[in-house]
Amino acid sequence: MPVISGRILIVDDDPAHRRSLSDLLTASGHEVETAADGSEALEIIPARADLDVVLLDLNMPGVDGFAVLEATGAMPMPPRVVVVSGEDGDEVLRRLLQLGAFDYLHKPYQPEDLLKSIGTALSQQRNEADAREVLARVRESDRLHRFLVDQSPDVIYLLDPEGRFSFVSVSAEAVFGQGREALEGQHWSTLFGPDEVRHGRFRFDERRTGHRATTNLEMQLKTDDSEPNRWIEISATGLYAEDEDHRFAGTYGVARDVSDRRRIASALVRSERKFATLFQSSPDALFISSSNDGRILERNEHYDTLVADFETADSDFWLFESDGTRRRFIRSLQERGGIQRRELTRTARDGSERTLELSVRLLSGEDGVSLVSILRDVTVDREREQERLRLEGQLQQTRRLEAIGQLSGGIAHDFNNILASMIGYAELAQITLEGTEAGQQCDDYLSEVIRAGQRARDLIAQLLNFSRTEEGDRRPIAVGQELEGILRMLRSLIPTSIAIDSRIPETLPTILADPVQLQQVVINLFINARDAIAGDGTIEIAVDDMELTESERCAACHRTFSGRWLVISVSDNGNGIPEEIQEQLFDRLVTTRVAGRGTGFGLSLINGFMHQHGGHVQVRSSPGQGSCFRLFFPLAETDASTAGTEAEPVAPPAAKSAGGHVVVVDDEVSVANFMSELLEHAGYRTTVFNDPGTALDFLRGENGVDLLITDQTMPHMSGIELAAAIENLPHAPPVILCTGYGNALPDEDDQVGRHNVRARLAKPFRLKELLDAVHQFLEDGAVSGS
Repeated sequence: MPVISGRILIVDDDPAHRRSLSDLLTASGHEVETAADGSEALEIIPARADLDVVLLDLNMPGVDGFAVLEATGAMPMPPRVVVVSGEDGDEVLRRLLQLGAFDYLHKPYQPEDLLKSIGTALSQQRNEADAREVLARVRESDRLHRFLVDQSPDVIYLLDPEGRFSFVSVSAEAVFGQGREALEGQHWSTLFGPDEVRHGRFRFDERRTGHRATTNLEMQLKTDDSEPNRWIEISATGLYAEDEDHRFAGTYGVARDVSDRRRIASALVRSERKFATLFQSSPDALFISSSNDGRILERNEHYDTLVADFETADSDFWLFESDGTRRRFIRSLQERGGIQRRELTRTARDGSERTLELSVRLLSGEDGVSLVSILRDVTVDREREQERLRLEGQLQQTRRLEAIGQLSGGIAHDFNNILASMIGYAELAQITLEGTEAGQQCDDYLSEVIRAGQRARDLIAQLLNFSRTEEGDRRPIAVGQELEGILRMLRSLIPTSIAIDSRIPETLPTILADPVQLQQVVINLFINARDAIAGDGTIEIAVDDMELTESERCAACHRTFSGRWLVISVSDNGNGIPEEIQEQLFDRLVTTRVAGRGTGFGLSLINGFMHQHGGHVQVRSSPGQGSCFRLFFPLAETDASTAGTEAEPVAPPAAKSAGGHVVVVDDEVSVANFMSELLEHAGYRTTVFNDPGTALDFLRGENGVDLLITDQTMPHMSGIELAAAIENLPHAPPVILCTGYGNALPDEDDQVGRHNVRARLAKPFRLKELLDAVHQFLEDGAVSGS
């Protein structure tokens, strides 16, 4: 008989006996653990549910063997307890049996007896464990089968040979609408309509005549009219007796409600039809391709229409630069998910470059992974976007120019005040030194100072005119005088390495134009010519009175023209313009300018200006041979001798004054002082103020003021506001308004005549201008007193 090894706990307070038992059992192949007394045993036993046998001594100090035996018996799966003791008597044996001891060995005993007792205990322990395990498996199997039957959403049923239910699972109520109690004994045909019963009876009769099975048979359940149609899927097979005749014993099968599945399938069909409709009617090019070989699996008509413009195969490889690019793109889709977009440029059959936008996402299906793609031709959209960005850049440039114009206006105002002081004091010096030896020596010097100040004044006026953004009034102008002024300002814009030659006849017909816009056009042409010249070169401007006997063609509007014109030509010996862009040179989308050097918007402005003025433009250019722009202006009817100049008002000299009280108001101390000294020298009495508020208080309390000379731009109160504040005084004096913005601000012209303003003087003015204006109002009998 083979030895059964086990896990044994020895509980004995005798060390020698405990050791001998341990050696014996270990040598017999058992796994041994020891406890020196009952207390230690009570700590070990509850934690060792895998103990097979406890070898227990009864007489131990403290906790004896009976207490240990009682604690062992309380365990759920108690080990076998073999008691080894020297005590004897029926009472001891009875108590041991009551507490569940397996065996009792009286000391002294034979080792064989001990090993035999332990072997028997282990055998019984194993048998009981096996029996418990088998019983547990049986019970678990029974519970599992009951659970599977009861929890299955399908109906598991048995029919007797006549077709009546002999067993149905609890799910019958959910599927058939009737519980198991109502169905047991009921014939299956009562659940279905007549047509379904005829079809089902044929299958049932088949099973009566042989080993046949029915699978996935769908039958419509009989329901009330108020309930939706319900469909039952039935799978069944026949039961046959294990005898020679194999008699038909009934049917067992499974029934499930497939109404939702049929509805889902119907919805899926409708969805597929809807998808097909959307797929084909989409305005975008849609296609589905294989991720492996790029084959086009599905595509709509718009895809065919778009692809017809390109040389392509029947795959999506033409949308990628290389096979490696396509693999990396698909790998990115797999890693990131969602939709990936990319823009690509392809050359169409007609040679044009087209910009395409590709949107792709992955689709996993039974046939593998596919690419669902949307392809759009966004060439026009990108061109519009580029145009929008270009116009935004031009708008920003225009705003910067406006800001520069506003800044130049402020600078010009302050500079004109400085010039007014310089020129005024120089002229005062000439007046003061007149007739003296020093005056004769200094007169030429002071005249040069005055002429330099006048040139500075003219330059500031040109700058202010050029910075204006609004279109002024067109008027007859003498082109020669205008171009001379423009050339003086252009000299500072053109490097000294570039020479400027001019050919402007003294006598020319007039044209009707806005002088400010004319300045802008000429300056634009000069700047373009400057940028076209690399290093040394020459820019030439010429004016001709030209009679065209044959028709010429405009380079901007492409119409023909003839007749008499005034022609302004600007030519250079620079790089020239490529012939292929000369036809579109004046379009907004075309420029010859290098990126980062201006807006490239000047030629389109010239186009607009020339045609607003009824003119035309021509371009003659060759690469490396320079360019020539010719501007054709229609002639004005006004005579050239009277255009372009204003008659200087003639006033009687103011050397002898009838006197008068003049109030001078200017926040620039030097300007106010030189006007005061000039007027005092001319015989007028003056009162000077640098603050308009203080001047207003004085004027309100003084009745003997004959004339007010005030600056327009002052802190806290402007000149026109000061004039308005004293307009209703009983003895309001006339007002001369001075401005440091020169003649470049025509919006101030309408101030003359308002609030008793009789005249406006532009700084820096000559002394004669000031004295003539004062004389006009004070020497005509308007003086109220001295």
